[in-house]
Amino acid sequence: MALGESIVKHIERKSSISIGLTLLIITMLILSGPAAAVSINVSSLPTKIEQGNSLNFILDTNISAGENIPIYNITINVMNSTGNSVGNYTFYQNGTAITSGINVSLITSAPFGYGYRYGYGYAVPLGYQNYTFGYGYGYGNSTSSSKFEYNITITGFSTLSPGNYSLRILVDTGTGNYYTTATVPVVGVSAVSVTPPAVTITKPANGSTVGILNNTFEGSVTAVNGLAAVKLYLNGTLVDSWSSEGNFSRAMNYTSGALNVIKIEAIDNYNNTNVSEVSVYVNQPVVVVNKTVIANTTTTVNGIINTSTEIEFVPAVSGNVLVTLNASTNVSWLDNRTSNTYFSANVSANGRKALNGFVKIELNGTKVNDSNLRYAVVKMYYSFAQLDQNGNGKLDPGDINPAALHIYRFCSATGVWNAIPYNTNATICNGTVTVYNSGVNTTEGFVWANLSRLSLYGMAGSVVPAPTPVIVPVAAPGVTTHEIKIGSIGNITVKAGANVTVGIPLHSASEEPDVNIYLENLPSGWTAEQLKGVTLPLGNSKAEIELMVPENVTGGTYKVLIAVASAWFGKTEQKFNVIVTTPAKKPSKVTPLPPPAKKPSNVTIPPPAKKPSNVTIPPPAKKKGICGPTLIALLAAVPLALRLRRRRRV
Repeated sequence: MALGESIVKHIERKSSISIGLTLLIITMLILSGPAAAVSINVSSLPTKIEQGNSLNFILDTNISAGENIPIYNITINVMNSTGNSVGNYTFYQNGTAITSGINVSLITSAPFGYGYRYGYGYAVPLGYQNYTFGYGYGYGNSTSSSKFEYNITITGFSTLSPGNYSLRILVDTGTGNYYTTATVPVVGVSAVSVTPPAVTITKPANGSTVGILNNTFEGSVTAVNGLAAVKLYLNGTLVDSWSSEGNFSRAMNYTSGALNVIKIEAIDNYNNTNVSEVSVYVNQPVVVVNKTVIANTTTTVNGIINTSTEIEFVPAVSGNVLVTLNASTNVSWLDNRTSNTYFSANVSANGRKALNGFVKIELNGTKVNDSNLRYAVVKMYYSFAQLDQNGNGKLDPGDINPAALHIYRFCSATGVWNAIPYNTNATICNGTVTVYNSGVNTTEGFVWANLSRLSLYGMAGSVVPAPTPVIVPVAAPGVTTHEIKIGSIGNITVKAGANVTVGIPLHSASEEPDVNIYLENLPSGWTAEQLKGVTLPLGNSKAEIELMVPENVTGGTYKVLIAVASAWFGKTEQKFNVIVTTPAKKPSKVTPLPPPAKKPSNVTIPPPAKKPSNVTIPPPAKKKGICGPTLIALLAAVPLALRLRRRRRV
């Protein structure tokens, strides 16, 4: 009896241990199973967005191989820096939104299927048997992992105040219990900048009087938030637009004999706007002067303000004469036998570009006229905007070189525009007109010609060439050749009192260390930076030196030396011309315009319209399923059940 009781107690003690271990295994599997079956990954998530913008990112719901998970819906919880929820956004697994404030696009879908599990155990009196525990439907793949991939846009983010926010993503299996979660790093929402673009107009001065050909409009635009657009208006009409920051220059087609209003509007990437404008009176482009002239004596007619032109002429006889200077940016208004297009075609044949400023000069008198002149000197003034073809506020490759400007004369007998050559006695217009001399004054900004007859005139010039790279044969392998060459620079144009960057094309036959690059032969008061200890690479390279020209310098052409020196190579030099222009003086009294009205700082951006809250989207049919870890837990319980059955039979 004692022996039997001892055996029973021993069996009971072993059974208790088995029951405890089995329950522990079941508990661990239930707690850890779902996290291993489904995982969440977020990509393309910005770390910072501006206030008023939606949040966009990619969400992956990954399902492990061999699993069939009945995913019901996904919820994204937005929390502020204190951990409080500021928005919940839910959608079905097929991408259909359940709540408003979220847009979902399904990129990739996991396959839908079913799974089953069975066991193998011993039962008395049946012996060892297979046991099937059932099956269930869900999303996944029996042989490989799969996923749902979504493109998520949370439009509700646009209503959030500046601050830091985190996302908590929860996956529901259809039972109402979220069993997989993920916390996404912080997304910062920053306040929108209300600083408008800065607009500066440097020419013309507000309230000034100009001529039809003195039509330069210059200034600069900068924007801390990036520039979306710059719009230029003349007398209320949009005449140009661009989107690049920095200096600009434009040639305006003014209305003569009237007040012209130029307005420039700059808009940044956040729609902050700044407007600046000036008003200028444009003189009639005509000068009519009645002169009493004396034979062999010089007579001057100054029409610079109205026509940008001045003439000096010496008649062969004395008498009264009516002198007429008529200017226009459209040459056909002065002579309908020609046009701007025809003029451009004529000058392009000489490799030049037209400035599109024209003047017609006539002498009408009883005794004195165009046919009995000893000579006449014509001076045509040009503007910077006429040279700056790309309008970026500086002269660079593709713009017109002022040192290579020419006057063109229209020959009414042939209908052809003749270029007036420099510094030579020549005849044009089928030998009917003699050119005694001509040239360019870049200091005062005019082109001049001394010739025997007057007519209709225009201007054109050669373009600023692109720097030509220096090509030097590379030394044979194993041989180091120390040779540095300076490429062509051309003419550099700068205004008095301004800085200019000198680009220096270089070519080195080998990698050359400790090279010094500097400017020599600078006029008094000029300064320039020096580049010391530079390493030049093998082949072509470019150096840049900032040159500072004092304000009180006299306009003209100055020759400057570029020097390049190193211990191995020695020294090489090259000359280039610096053309200094003197800006026209501004009127002493200029009435500034009032500043543009500031945008109110308390503007409230209304939130986007919410979707109706009472719209019910039917959920997909729920299907019961059995995930792998849960089935494993049921299998583990089979030996326990069999053991308890054997004990009852003992």
